[in-house]
Amino acid sequence: DQLTFKNLNFEINLGKFNYIFTILCFVIFINAFNMFDGINCQAVSYSIVFLLTLFFLYDLSKILIIFIMISLLNILILNFQNKVFLGDGGSLSIGYILSYLVIENYNFSKDPISPEEIFLLMIYPGTDMFRLFILRLYKRKNPFHADKSHMHHYILNKFPFKISISISIFLFSSPIILYYFFNLNILFVIIYFYLIYFIALYNLK
Repeated sequence: DQLTFKNLNFEINLGKFNYIFTILCFVIFINAFNMFDGINCQAVSYSIVFLLTLFFLYDLSKILIIFIMISLLNILILNFQNKVFLGDGGSLSIGYILSYLVIENYNFSKDPISPEEIFLLMIYPGTDMFRLFILRLYKRKNPFHADKSHMHHYILNKFPFKISISISIFLFSSPIILYYFFNLNILFVIIYFYLIYFIALYNLK
């Protein structure tokens, strides 16, 4: 019903658009997460970091998160060995679960995650999706048509797989570490992410 930006000190009342906004948030993140599952281990590693953040810092069912993480760790090992893949069913399901956990915490916790913290957790897959949508529309292509223009494809073209996945983990985990463990201003952390993202993109293309 309301977006309360606790770091930025203002609120937005959604009014009658609350259901539309909530569904839109689900759809955008689930689609971004599905597009993020482009190379082995990336989406699963991101999910584990995401869930660890929720587990230690926010009020949610610890048993549920542990259960999901045990499943993801098994998938991660097999995915690394090229034996198991998430596929659309896996990535869409995990994207939905992560979205649901965040919204549940925001609506029902006494000390909920703020909208800007949600943005920070989802910044990497979200940014890559919006960049690709704009790029494809500019080139008059179908924005939902798969191609090799994702950040992870550029990284993989330059480095071996193990280094590539390490770089990807650094990109999505470093903003979380800087904000939650070093208590840096969230706007500074967001600016930091966009700087390293676009500098890396420029040098890898």
